[in-house]
Amino acid sequence: MMKTFCPLPRRYAVIRMDPVGMVRHYNDPIALAEAQEMRPKKYLVYLRTPMDLPTPTNPWFRFEIDLIGTTRRPEDKEQDTSFPSYNCYHWVRKRIVHYRSLGD
Repeated sequence: MMKTFCPLPRRYAVIRMDPVGMVRHYNDPIALAEAQEMRPKKYLVYLRTPMDLPTPTNPWFRFEIDLIGTTRRPEDKEQDTSFPSYNCYHWVRKRIVHYRSLGD
């Protein structure tokens, strides 16, 4: 298997938020205190489409993603959102995340 420096599109991945890192640059002590209280979980996502041209010198990569949930979304008559596994549903609605590679 060839080693890559960024995640490949159309793959599943696990992501986790960094609430403190997301608000630190605002210099807002209230937001920072709230972020420090958060206990982010890991989330399963589908990396749909890369948003940038990846380069080996940049550790950040933006992707459009689909969330993978353990419950069904509210009913949408236009599309079937079930995933072919028990208790696992591929939520088809785009989200954009910034992904930072942590290396090996």
